[in-house]
Amino acid sequence: MTATQYRAALRRLGLTQVGAAKLLGIGERTARRWAQEGVEGTAVILLRLAVAGKITVKDIEAAR
Repeated sequence: MTATQYRAALRRLGLTQVGAAKLLGIGERTARRWAQEGVEGTAVILLRLAVAGKITVKDIEAAR
């Protein structure tokens, strides 16, 4: 997922970078880096599923 796609996903989900960090269990520095460099791995899957409406932010929070 490119940095642009990541930022768009956060906007679509109503998340800030800090909120995304908490949701995904990553550091705030990582969330900021992803906003500049892009994302790989499991976070991409979760974000894409959430944007597609297959899961919700609450689903992700409940699974943590």
